Amino acid sequence: AGYFELDAADPRETELAYFGLIPQFIGRKLGPFLLQAAIDRAWTRPIDRLWVHTRTFDHPRALGYYQQAGFTVYARRPLRFEDPRLRGILPHTLRHPRLPPLD
Repeated sequence: AGYFELDAADPRETELAYFGLIPQFIGRKLGPFLLQAAIDRAWTRPIDRLWVHTRTFDHPRALGYYQQAGFTVYARRPLRFEDPRLRGILPHTLRHPRLPPLD
């Protein structure tokens, strides 16, 4: 139904590097269960901190899920990047509610 990846490169902390549900399972209330499985797995090591980096392009409910699971906002900062449609990586016709129009 979904997946998560933990980055344990630092022996004192773990990052929830990737987390997501397959589209057909979104909205079935499976996210909190998978998130708790990721948290439980991360804390099987003797770490001081578990953290996650989320961004505007993630699912609109992602930040709320993380906060409900006990994560707190540590920092907010704008992240700017070149639109991949302008570089030909994605088609110019691609539309998404969180992407500005290319007029």
